[in-house]
Amino acid sequence: METNQPFELDPVPPSVREEARQEKRQRVRTHVANHRARATKAGIVQVVLMIPKAAAERVDAFKKARGFRNRSDAVALILDELPGADPDRVRVSVSPSSAELLDSIAAAKGFKNRSQAIEQVLRTALAYPALTKELGL
Repeated sequence: METNQPFELDPVPPSVREEARQEKRQRVRTHVANHRARATKAGIVQVVLMIPKAAAERVDAFKKARGFRNRSDAVALILDELPGADPDRVRVSVSPSSAELLDSIAAAKGFKNRSQAIEQVLRTALAYPALTKELGL
């Protein structure tokens, strides 16, 4: 037969634990308020949405594939892709094989993303007079 452990009083009184909880709550509130103030100053607004679970899973997959830290960054990029978005910021869609080539160029040149690889390809291609003539530039 097992013996029960002897009963011991908690060395921290409940009033001290409650005080620690209140201090932590205040630190969190201050942190959140500062974060929101910085975001507001940067022109960022908070939007709360409710979407189906399947849509949230797609956002999470997109977030992971792009290496974003949070859903907000992923949703912001998705919204930039909507019709009527700023044409200078709209992303270019390419085939999977072209995307692989761009990834290879980015890796070889130490670029952070595909857009830098695209810029390199365009600069290189436009350096040839025959090509610029063919493109009508």
